[in-house]
Amino acid sequence: MPGEVWRTLVVRRRVQESPDTVSFVLETPDGAPIPAAQPGQYVSVAVRLVDGARQIRSRPWSSSA
Repeated sequence: MPGEVWRTLVVRRRVQESPDTVSFVLETPDGAPIPAAQPGQYVSVAVRLVDGARQIRSRPWSSSA
């Protein structure tokens, strides 16, 4: 949705593409569609660690059907 900064997504599948590459299949908790990616777009992932620290990483966005 335009204007939204953070969205909650669920990892539905983890795929080991090669010894050093992993893909994650993400979905919304309610199964609603995720807007299509635009060229040059990236995704920032925020994760709360066990010690309470918050880690944010930005990665290129890839979309497939």
